[in-house]
Amino acid sequence: MLRYTPKSAAKLVVLIQNIVDSRLPHCSLDGFLLTCLREMSKAISSDSKYLPWSDLPLVPSSDELLISPEEDFANLRPVKLNHAYECCEDYFDTYFCLLRADCFSSLRASMRALLAGNLDYRDMNVYTKVNIAGISITTHGLIIGLKITPQKMIKNWSVCTNLMYGNLLCISPSGSFTDVIWAVVADRDVKELQKNSIIFVELCTENNQRSDVEVISSMLSVGSALMVESPTYYHANKPVLCALQEFDLTRMPFEEELVQGKPVQIPPEYLRCIDVNNLLQSSGEKLDRFQFEALTKVFSQRLVCIQGPPGTGKTFLGVEVVRDILAFPERPESPILVITYKNHALDEFLMKILQYYPGEVARIGGRSKEEMLEKCNLHTLATGWKPDHIHKPLKEIQAVITETREKLKTFWTELMGARYLTLSTLIRYLTVPQKKSLLTNACGDCEKTIRKLINELESGTAHTQLSDAGKSLIKGFRNWCPSKSVCEAVLFATKVKSGEDGKQRIYIENDLQNAYYDVEDIEKMENERLILPSKTMNSSLLRVIKPKQILADFSLQNHSKEYISQLPFVQLGITEDLFSIDYADRTSVLQCILVMQETDVKERFASCLKQYQDLCRERTAILDMHKSELLSSKKVIGMTVTGANLYRGLLNNIKPAVVLVEEAAEVSEAHLMPLLNEWVQHLILIGDHKQLRPQVETYRLVTEFNFDISMMERLIENGIGYSTLNKQSRMHPDISKFLLDIYPDLEDNNSIVDRLGQISCAAERVFFWDHRDTEKEERSYSNIKEADRAINLAFFFIQQGITPQQITILAPYQGQVRILREKLKTAKAKLSGIFTACHEQSAEANKEEAPRIQIQTIDQYQGDENDVVIVSLTRSNERKKVGFLKILNRRCVAQSRSRRGLYYIGNSETLSANQHWEILLKALRKAGKVDDRITLVCPRHPKSTKCAKIAKDIPLTEVFCHKRCGKPLPCKKHRCDKCCQPPHSHVTCSQQCVSLCPNGHTYTEKCNANHSHQCNEIVEFVHKRCGHRDNKKCFEDADSVICNTPVHFQFASCGHIGEKKCSESTLGKKCQEPCSKLLKCNHVCNMKCGEPCNHGSCDTCEQIQIKLKEQRHKEEEEKRKMAKKEATYMLMMLQKRSDPIEYRKLLPNDENCEYKEIENMLKCSLPSNAKGEVSVRNVFKVYNPNTSKHWYESISQMFDPMIKAKRFLQWDSQHDLSQEQNELKIKITKGDYGNGIYLSSKLESCHLNAGISDVRSCLVVDALIGKAITVKHGTKRASRLLLTDLRKRGYDSIEETSVPLENGLTTEISVLLSPDHILPLYKIDYQVMILDQLGEVEANAIRERRDEVVKHVLLPKREYQGSDPFDVQFQVVEATFLRLLQSIPNNNLFKKKGLENNKYKIVSVDYWINPNLLRQFLVKMDELRRTRGPGFDKYVLAFHGTKKTTESIFRNNFDINQSGSGSGDQGYYGKGFYFSEFPQTSRYYGENLLLCRILPGKTFPINHDDIQEGRSLEDGFDSHTINIQNEGYSEEIVIFDPRQILPLYEIKCCKVP
Repeated sequence: MLRYTPKSAAKLVVLIQNIVDSRLPHCSLDGFLLTCLREMSKAISSDSKYLPWSDLPLVPSSDELLISPEEDFANLRPVKLNHAYECCEDYFDTYFCLLRADCFSSLRASMRALLAGNLDYRDMNVYTKVNIAGISITTHGLIIGLKITPQKMIKNWSVCTNLMYGNLLCISPSGSFTDVIWAVVADRDVKELQKNSIIFVELCTENNQRSDVEVISSMLSVGSALMVESPTYYHANKPVLCALQEFDLTRMPFEEELVQGKPVQIPPEYLRCIDVNNLLQSSGEKLDRFQFEALTKVFSQRLVCIQGPPGTGKTFLGVEVVRDILAFPERPESPILVITYKNHALDEFLMKILQYYPGEVARIGGRSKEEMLEKCNLHTLATGWKPDHIHKPLKEIQAVITETREKLKTFWTELMGARYLTLSTLIRYLTVPQKKSLLTNACGDCEKTIRKLINELESGTAHTQLSDAGKSLIKGFRNWCPSKSVCEAVLFATKVKSGEDGKQRIYIENDLQNAYYDVEDIEKMENERLILPSKTMNSSLLRVIKPKQILADFSLQNHSKEYISQLPFVQLGITEDLFSIDYADRTSVLQCILVMQETDVKERFASCLKQYQDLCRERTAILDMHKSELLSSKKVIGMTVTGANLYRGLLNNIKPAVVLVEEAAEVSEAHLMPLLNEWVQHLILIGDHKQLRPQVETYRLVTEFNFDISMMERLIENGIGYSTLNKQSRMHPDISKFLLDIYPDLEDNNSIVDRLGQISCAAERVFFWDHRDTEKEERSYSNIKEADRAINLAFFFIQQGITPQQITILAPYQGQVRILREKLKTAKAKLSGIFTACHEQSAEANKEEAPRIQIQTIDQYQGDENDVVIVSLTRSNERKKVGFLKILNRRCVAQSRSRRGLYYIGNSETLSANQHWEILLKALRKAGKVDDRITLVCPRHPKSTKCAKIAKDIPLTEVFCHKRCGKPLPCKKHRCDKCCQPPHSHVTCSQQCVSLCPNGHTYTEKCNANHSHQCNEIVEFVHKRCGHRDNKKCFEDADSVICNTPVHFQFASCGHIGEKKCSESTLGKKCQEPCSKLLKCNHVCNMKCGEPCNHGSCDTCEQIQIKLKEQRHKEEEEKRKMAKKEATYMLMMLQKRSDPIEYRKLLPNDENCEYKEIENMLKCSLPSNAKGEVSVRNVFKVYNPNTSKHWYESISQMFDPMIKAKRFLQWDSQHDLSQEQNELKIKITKGDYGNGIYLSSKLESCHLNAGISDVRSCLVVDALIGKAITVKHGTKRASRLLLTDLRKRGYDSIEETSVPLENGLTTEISVLLSPDHILPLYKIDYQVMILDQLGEVEANAIRERRDEVVKHVLLPKREYQGSDPFDVQFQVVEATFLRLLQSIPNNNLFKKKGLENNKYKIVSVDYWINPNLLRQFLVKMDELRRTRGPGFDKYVLAFHGTKKTTESIFRNNFDINQSGSGSGDQGYYGKGFYFSEFPQTSRYYGENLLLCRILPGKTFPINHDDIQEGRSLEDGFDSHTINIQNEGYSEEIVIFDPRQILPLYEIKCCKVP
């Protein structure tokens, strides 16, 4: 075949030659052929099933996601038990493929169901309408905020397992999952999810076919995407999969044991020269014989397995192993690595280590509840002080990262704007002929006008919609642009043609959430996932925003990018006249422009993002170096197996020689393999393979592939020798004896377990409470009546004195756990007294938080223990199905958690169908511990019992012990007479006491603690001080009783008689007789005699004022009627006359001085502290009879026609001036209060942004204010007020006060309903000038409106007058020249020209005042302030050297046609005008030295060596700067726009010898 295809043969020869040379120089023939086939399969197919395991992608491809169920497991091989693997590659291949299948088989199955339309949405979380809300740029990289819509309604995200940290997400912009995007959850902010439905994700860049920027662009274009969530914790599996593929198989340790299954009886390398037996004698005194045998075995083999049944001291032995290793004289230099499965076990182990090695332990992982461990957490250790070799490079790179982050933010804003059409888009991407076609349509065929506008566009001065060229281009574009309906129709047709619309989208129906978790579960899950402080906590979200001032109401569409390139007319350079393009095709032209615009921005954004990501990786490497140094200084490092794989890079730096794995039987072999690198000399596995196995997500991988077998169990099954700990110290013998069928050799440590007390309120220590209540099957199994039994039994134990912390309730299913927790909450509320008493006892004893019962699944509780354990077995059915309860390991865990009492609740018939449960039940029946009634006992009277068959029979509130309680009460005189049960409070004594008082009275009263009883008999007595008779209680002291008998007395001030109680003082008493004094108004006072006369509020005067007010109101009403009559009369007169429209210009020298009056009124309208000055240009008197008619008509409709005022109205493009009739047309504008006419009492409020430059216009009007409602700006009342409600509330207008202006000024605004309410009087053209940045001479020239150019010759003086403006100017020039003359930049120009001598003196200075150039400069200054922002309008003084005459420059400014360096070239750094802040630099270009004010604006920095002769101004900038010195001065500044230059001084100087 190869003979007939020589090209293929040649390629094959090259392929085989590469294999022979580089990969397999000494391989067998079979291996060589296998490698050839694999390499060729890579070239001919991208299908994953043809790839070797080491080349498989970590996540499935789009095709792999949709394979059939049979193909899911087609190429998998089972874990080998009792057999050896062929080689290391076979070993790694098996586990890599099984782990990858476990990660994604559930996702693939759910995806197939989703696409088939039969997905059960409890199998996989689905989210619709997913779109990008923004990005967050963190030190970990780019984080994307996604706004989601969960398919399952989620009311409380804090108890929901959706979108947990590290979960894998599969996103499809098209909704068909042929274009998948992979991401992982990077931050789960519950508040953000609850409020805005935003989740933060990180893209799996290495697994996506497109770059991050392309992914963002596609999601922005499509609008909304579909997203599914993998149920597997991918974040923990990803580093394992990566490590397995990257593992160096030629350097694998323990190959004989792990791969070949051979036991190796050799000690670890570091112990081969040590006599261990002598060193272990001291440890043997603390250990039992089983533990000591295991300890001896640990140090005799390099790989050792220690099995420890429950309670046999596995952790204790592990701690002793660590202590012994650290005590050896020749131990490894690297720290000992301790690995556990759960954080709880890790904390327990490390806390014991810390007792012996404080400060020598480091913990890597999530938060710990132990304060001591939090101090040794790696995150805490690395946060503190850092050495110089870490701190300095970290500080440097952090500065670069911060700078790059700001650039990324700018690029993000540009990327958002690149999706829309703006004026800048047209200017940049249309050719000159195309722009000309748009301008011709807008302005006509005037060639001169078109050429002027084109020049303005091309010069870069028209990038604002306020410029004439910008307005004209926009107008022409809008005439050319197709309508919105046409655009939508064309885009939809494009979508269909590109095939986008034909793709299958997934449509989903709603479903409700079915959660089985609470806050405690979520917190545990997050802690196990090693969630550290949020990545995005300190980073603000850069939102997706729509730019302002867009030209068309549509954006870039995703489907159009591929289709657009096929259209012939989108080659924009071909068509010069845009109007020649077919109307229907113009939408595609616009899309093409947007594609080009977005592509330009994306390239810059992608480049900057890559640079930022590289910097972040470099920063992480520096921090990892610091962490590695910290960890290397410790003796013990602890982490969970998940953390060990996530921080594998740190372990590679530390190279731990000893690895101790606690809970080894729960750790998956695939997760442990990557941690066993070549430097590991000693591997110690401690666990119990007869308890729970590693968790596997896919059940089929358990049953058919043995994937749940741990490394420890597999080694034991392969015959690797192991030691067993057989003496338990946890359970009472009555509990442990039922474990003998699992652990036949188990012994009790009687010295400890015999001391465990009896559960005094139950007849049995171990009991099986039998029932026949049927289970309920949903997603999980539950049994409500069984849950009632468990909760009531727990509450009974608490009631009898067992604390809630001593009780644990276990269940095999999460559904039953949820039911138990719900019932616990209900019972707490119903039986709050039990928990309240318990909490009081706990608070007094331990000062801890409120006590609570632990409710967990059996699997979650492995490794924990408690005094009392209640096991709700849940399963109860006629089919006798027990589910995964049939696994002996699970029975073992449930049976071995209790120390003092173990109580099963279940259906014995259902469970007996399983052989393992049948063995236990048979033993329990034999001991008489199985019954459908549980016997409960009174702890104080054991003969008083209660048998409970159902939950309600448990006596929580009823009496079941009728014997007298008899406990002594707090008074120590009585004893409790209540029945013993239920338990009750003894805080107070409620018995009755009969007593005899000293006066012979007999009384009965409730007993109290101190028996200080009081006689309440009423007796008569006489007050000693006053002699009045009174009554008191018998026990009261007569001297302490106050006499309340009424008595009379005389007021000293007025002589009137008053009354008081006998015991009261006369001080403070006020006479209540009427006052007879006269007020200031000569009316009689109407107050009481003892009250002060109120001269300010006389009732008589108030009545008079009310009458006067009513009279004024009538007069005002008469005036209003008269005003309306006058208005009616004037309206009638106007209708009879035919007055012409008047629009007449007033002159300053008019005889009637009307012009001067208006000018003074305008200037006075400015606030006294206003910064600017007003210069009136023109005044036009306005009269329109039609407007006057409307105005008089409005008067008759006003609530109050008397109130009128002169106001100012802003005059801009929204109002019209008819050129034919000189008629002013006022239009309604939209403001804070709705549509109306907004007038101001001060000029500045009409133009809050009025600059110092262009001429503005306003109207002076007579305004019908009428009855106005006055509000203060910014108040709630102002925010709720609308013009539409004004007339209903009885008002004509709104008067708003304290409206803020620029520079801290305020004004008042009047808001009228209609243009008919104003009468225009004058139209004024004026200019506001802010001259505080000018010298006094220059400012006077502007104020006096001079146009002539004046030159002042300034000469040096011996003494200068500070009040002389010309002396001030000379001093400014001299100081600038001499100061900067001393600082010569490093430049060879000076040596070449001989200018290095800096000794000069100024002979004279020509000071030129050109008012026209001044105004032009101020105009540009204002433009920079408005377009660039504050700070960009600041000028600098810079020098310019020239060989030409200077007078033309001072009179006409620099000529744009003469731009360049002035040295004959086009300018090394741009074709502009060259200035320098150093006089010596400018003198290189010519002896004539000018000092000018220049406006650099936004500067583009250029390196001195970056020469591009004649380059144009950089887009987005106003000038170029070359070689900025340390002091901030620029060696050269290139200005391209003469308006940014104000030539002022010419310096005549000479050298000083």
